[in-house]
Amino acid sequence: MGMPSIEEMKQIVLDFCKPPRTSHMITIDKHGIPTGRTLGATLNPDMTIDIVTITDLGFKRIEQVRRNPGVLFIWWERGVDQGPVPRVVFAKCVAEVLSGELVLEWYDRATAAGRKFEGTTREQAAEKWVIIRAKVKQFRAEGFTKEGEQLDRSEIRYGLTWKP
Repeated sequence: MGMPSIEEMKQIVLDFCKPPRTSHMITIDKHGIPTGRTLGATLNPDMTIDIVTITDLGFKRIEQVRRNPGVLFIWWERGVDQGPVPRVVFAKCVAEVLSGELVLEWYDRATAAGRKFEGTTREQAAEKWVIIRAKVKQFRAEGFTKEGEQLDRSEIRYGLTWKP
């Protein structure tokens, strides 16, 4: 039926995961239990994912990533006209916490792209912000079809899995 190729799917996923769509980030807490949070995460063209956060806000994911860098991101959408399978993208990742100069580079790119950070100077960002950068190891995309086509439940293979 109408499954896109992996090359087509890569672009579909990049477009699908763009803000303002939010994602769900799943990490492992200090007790070894998966825990989730809804947040804005940027899927970059190089298939890394960036989250910028302020260190003194107590974002627990910073310590969770430092302790266990295995992270799962999920973006999804349930549209009325899509048929029985929701559109969802899973990204299995290995993440790290970055600070200092890398935050400045991110800040410069974001401001060059038109983002505004009211009340936070470039220097303050370098002092108080960190980036959680996740490198995608594997994608799984489900519920996507070629334009104008739908999937039905009789179709067994309704998703694609690939490594970037």
